[in-house]
Amino acid sequence: MKNIDIKSAIIGALCTVIVFMFIGANSQNKNLGDIVVNSIKIMDDGNGGYLSTYNSAGKEITYLGVGEGGVGFLETCNSEGKRTSYLENYLITYNSDGKQTSYLGTGYGGGGHLRIYNSNGNERSYLANHLKTYNSDGKQTSYLGTGDSGNGFLETFNSNGLKASFLANYLQTYGTDEKQTTYLGTKDGGGGYLKTYNSHGIMVGFLGSNMDKDGVVGVYDRYGDFGWGETGKK
Repeated sequence: MKNIDIKSAIIGALCTVIVFMFIGANSQNKNLGDIVVNSIKIMDDGNGGYLSTYNSAGKEITYLGVGEGGVGFLETCNSEGKRTSYLENYLITYNSDGKQTSYLGTGYGGGGHLRIYNSNGNERSYLANHLKTYNSDGKQTSYLGTGDSGNGFLETFNSNGLKASFLANYLQTYGTDEKQTTYLGTKDGGGGYLKTYNSHGIMVGFLGSNMDKDGVVGVYDRYGDFGWGETGKK
């Protein structure tokens, strides 16, 4: 066997380390060109591993890393480095002013939901197992969903957020003070009918059919007392 000079081996190892340090110091800002690999594994150094990309202006445009609780997340930014989206177990998007424009995720009940915001970051619509819309003042303007009986229904609201109409298997309309103004629906016998109400919510008109299936009209005074009626029977 050949004898190994320990001193020479140490000197050789140190020279090798110095060469690699020199190459690294002079290559850290150089473009290495295309790198083709089967996989890249980023290890956690205790602060969470991450991967960032930058544009030609030196602005960070993507960040892939570990968030609070050890959850992975992805952030994207525009050409100025301002955040445009955030993806974790939910997705948030932002406009160029940094205002939130949408949220797609899971609600408290375990169902998915979507929220849409205007350019000022105010909520405009909400979609889950129901749909809500809002005006520019943040007042609810509509609600589309399922009632307790399992029937679908639609509610609309005025600019102040007060109920304006309700549609299910019948239609109700309301005045600006939420007093009912009309009712259009189906009677137990199967005939359609219409009721009208005055500003106090008292019925003053009726149009429908009677027990004999004849058309009938009824007019009532301001207090709801019967005033005049007529049937279509000859």
